[in-house]
Amino acid sequence: MTCPFDMQKVADFLPSCRQLTLYCAPDVALPDVGGHQLLIVESLRDRNYGTWAGTALQDIAPAEQLSFLSDALFAPPEGESFAACYQRTAQWLRDLEQVASAAVVLARPSIVRNLILQVLYAGDGVVGMGHAARLDVSPRSYSLLTGHAGRWRVGMVASPA
Repeated sequence: MTCPFDMQKVADFLPSCRQLTLYCAPDVALPDVGGHQLLIVESLRDRNYGTWAGTALQDIAPAEQLSFLSDALFAPPEGESFAACYQRTAQWLRDLEQVASAAVVLARPSIVRNLILQVLYAGDGVVGMGHAARLDVSPRSYSLLTGHAGRWRVGMVASPA
């Protein structure tokens, strides 16, 4: 599997950053990062869909589909709930803001969506399925979050690669 990651595109988005740390989920293809540091981060792995992994949603029983799409605490058999996955990624972003001034994250769309939701709704209470349903992040796209003084901002969402 090839990775569409383009270091030149990153340089275009973050022109003032000479040395970057790239945080990569363990379930995405590793890119060529040149002289930049690459860290594999378990917290950025995609949601665990348990025994449902690889199954089309329409092949799941209607009652379970409804729970999966509307209940943030529902977890597929042997899997992870939206709430647990969101908390895992949101905590990682909160920890990152303490140590990094710039970073590049390579992760699946659902994880990028969770990071964006954390930026948009941090401090607003519980982020749920209704929030997630309002935000699409395309595969193989770029999103931009910028941080300064412990505050993150959404600069771009799902720009084509």
